[in-house]
Amino acid sequence: VQPARLIGVERGSLEVGAVADVTVVDPGAAWVYDAGTAHSKSSNSPFWGAALTGRASDCLVAGEMRLRGGRIVASAAPREPAEAAV
Repeated sequence: VQPARLIGVERGSLEVGAVADVTVVDPGAAWVYDAGTAHSKSSNSPFWGAALTGRASDCLVAGEMRLRGGRIVASAAPREPAEAAV
């Protein structure tokens, strides 16, 4: 769908020199959304206890590994929001 292009930011490319924001998804991963292990600032969710399929397994943010094998390996530093083209 190219969401970065839709909002006018230079993201969403795997070209040399591009910002490395990449998420790897395991579409067959079966799991249960559990309040005890969720990494959310919210104290409630309609998904608590729901059986789900598909889950992010690895994630790079600005070239830094943040999620590896489904486990958070580094917390995200605050980033400046991308400015949309006007």
